[in-house]
Amino acid sequence: MAKSIRPILSPLLSISYMCGLRIIEFPAGNPRIWFSFLYILLLWPAYCFTMINKLLSYICNDSFEYRIYIFLNTLMTLLSMLLAIYHDKKFRNCLKKLAIVDDTLEKIGIMTNYQELSKKITRIVLGWSVIALLLNCSDYIRWRDYYDVLTSICLTFMMNFCSHVNIINDLIFASILGYIGLKFDHINEHLHKLTTETKRASGSLVLHQRGLLNVPTSKYITWIIIHLHLELHRISLEINSIFEVEMTFKMVCYFGIIAEFLRQFFSTLFIRHYVAEKAILITIIVIFWLAWYIVRLFIINYICEKVSAKANATGDFINRISHFTCNVEIRENILQFFFQITQAPLRFHGFQHGFQFGSKFFYRYFESILALIILLIQADRFKHVLKNY
Repeated sequence: MAKSIRPILSPLLSISYMCGLRIIEFPAGNPRIWFSFLYILLLWPAYCFTMINKLLSYICNDSFEYRIYIFLNTLMTLLSMLLAIYHDKKFRNCLKKLAIVDDTLEKIGIMTNYQELSKKITRIVLGWSVIALLLNCSDYIRWRDYYDVLTSICLTFMMNFCSHVNIINDLIFASILGYIGLKFDHINEHLHKLTTETKRASGSLVLHQRGLLNVPTSKYITWIIIHLHLELHRISLEINSIFEVEMTFKMVCYFGIIAEFLRQFFSTLFIRHYVAEKAILITIIVIFWLAWYIVRLFIINYICEKVSAKANATGDFINRISHFTCNVEIRENILQFFFQITQAPLRFHGFQHGFQFGSKFFYRYFESILALIILLIQADRFKHVLKNY
C-alpha cells in the first residue's frame, strides 16, 4: 500500500513519462535523464514533423480558427514539457518534503487512507481515458465524411493528442494540491481535537491548579503542528512556482479556445443554416469540447480556492488554543504563528502574481469570455452576410 504521494501519483506520472512530458524515473526516485532526453528528442520532433508536413495538409481547407486551435494545443504541450524538465529537480524535492510531512504526521498519530487516495487517482485516470475516447469518437464522425476510415482514425488521434495530453499536468497539479489540502485537513482536525481537550482541561480547577496544561507534551505537539503547517505552506508555494508559468499560459490559451467554441455553438444555432443532421452533430461535438475545457478551468481554480481556505482556516483553530492555555511559551508561539498566517495567507497566483486563482478569477474570466463572444458573433454575422451578398 502507498505510504507517500509518489505512489499515489504514479498513474498520472506514468502517462506523462510515456507522452514525453517529463524526466522518466525508474525505479521511482531515480531519474533517467539521458534516456529521457533521447526519448523526447525522438518523439516530439517526429510528431511535429508529421503534423506540419503531412497532417496539416488534410485541414488546409479547414477554418483558420481550427488551425490556430491545433497550434495552441501543441504549443501548450511543448511548453509543459520544457518547464517540467527545467523544474524536475525542484518537483522531486517537493515530493520528498511531502513524504517527510507524512512521516511526521503519522508519528503524532495522524493517519492517512492512502489506499482510498490511490483508488481516487485511478478513477481520475479512467475518467480521463473515457472522455478522451468519447471526444475522439465524436471527431472521427466528423472526419469520416471526408476521408477513409484509416485516415480518419489517424487524423483524430494526431490532432487531439496534444489536447488530451495537456490535461495530465493540470491533473498532477490539482492532485498534489488536493493532497496538500488533505494534510491541512488533518492538521485542522488535530488542532480542533487539541482545542477541545485544552478547553475541557482548563475548565477543571483541579487540573488547572496542578499545572497539567503546562506539560511538555502539549508544547511539543503544538510546536510540531505549527511547523508542519508552515512546511506545507512553503511546499504549496513551491508547487505554485513550478506550475505558474504553464498555468498562466494555459489560462490565456483556454480563454481563446473556450471563446471560439462558444462562438461556434451560437453561430451554428442562430447564424449558419446547416442541414438539421449536420447542425446537431456540430452542436454535440462543440458542447463536448466546450465542457472539456471548462472542466479543466474549473478544476484548477476550485482546488486552489479550496486549499487556500483550508490553509488559512488553521489560524482560527490554533488561535482558540491560546485562549485556554496557561503556558506562556505556547501562547507566544501561537501568537507569532497567527500573525504570520494573517500577514501572509496562502494564495495561488499566476506568473509574476498577475492574478490569483480562485472563484473570483473564474467568474471574471467568463465575464471577459462572454464580452469577447459578443464581438466574435457580430464579426461572424457580418462575414456571413457579406458572403451571401
